[in-house]
Amino acid sequence: MNTVLICLIICSIYSFIIYKILDIKLKKSVKNKNFLREVHEEINSLITQINETSDRNVLLVENRLEKLNNLIYDSDKKIIILKEILSDANNKIINNKEKDEPATTSSEKQPLEIEIEDEEMIDTEEPIVNKSIKDDSSLSKKDRIILLHKQGISSAVIARQTDSTIGEVETTISIDRG
Repeated sequence: MNTVLICLIICSIYSFIIYKILDIKLKKSVKNKNFLREVHEEINSLITQINETSDRNVLLVENRLEKLNNLIYDSDKKIIILKEILSDANNKIINNKEKDEPATTSSEKQPLEIEIEDEEMIDTEEPIVNKSIKDDSSLSKKDRIILLHKQGISSAVIARQTDSTIGEVETTISIDRG
């Protein structure tokens, strides 16, 4: 009976030791799971904040780009007005010279001239877009954007015609350039 009692005591001690070891491992496992969950939540929070900041920055850039396009449009209108004024002034000078000197030849008449380097920017109307590119459903949106850009059409007009944002158009064009 003594040996049975000793065996029971030894088994109880071993059981208690195994219980404690398993209890410690279980607590560490639970702590690790909680830690991993907290890290995962923190990473998700950071990703959300980065996405919100990126969206905000894209909107700011698009707004500034739109303002710049409006300024360019206004400048182009003013250039057209100045060209008309200059043309009228040239016509008046020519008419005055003809009245003063009826015997002068046309080769002697020299109207004022002004050079404008970029004639494409003077158009105030929306550029004429090749209808086959605009309505071609076989082309992807990216391909239509690139083809319209290669035609010299502004990003704002391309965005309107492809139902895209200016940011998408600018990104597609910059990716295409490499």
